Amino acid sequence: YTCAVTIFTVTSSYSSPYTLTVSVAPPTVSATHHASSYEIGGTQVNLTCTSTSGSGTYEWKLNDDIISGATNSEYALPNKNNTAAGNYTCTVTISTVTSPYSSPYTLTASVATPTISATNNATIYMIGGYLMILTCTSTSGSGTYEWKLNG
Repeated sequence: YTCAVTIFTVTSSYSSPYTLTVSVAPPTVSATHHASSYEIGGTQVNLTCTSTSGSGTYEWKLNDDIISGATNSEYALPNKNNTAAGNYTCTVTISTVTSPYSSPYTLTASVATPTISATNNATIYMIGGYLMILTCTSTSGSGTYEWKLNG
């Protein structure tokens, strides 16, 4: 910007230029229930990109790779398997001005602690008695199981 002033019939020279830069503040990322980890196969986790500068068009990244189609302020993790773990960042574009990327929001994967059940819910096995089957299950899905006795 430059300006000049006219008083009566006399006009000044134009001022030195003044540069005005328009920017958008970096957004922040948060998660439902403030989760920093998620259980594989567990409840839905949603990430939210919040900008103090207003709303616009959003872009999400996972480990510096753009997430195709993730252009809303909220991002729902579609497949909560081990590939959903990592560093999530977002940016917002308001009008033609794009913010810097947010600080990374790190999500880690976890597996639910399994439960053991027995045939007929029995806790005592009699020598020479009926066959007892122990079953190990996890709400996170199937995988490789390891059994230990007294350990």
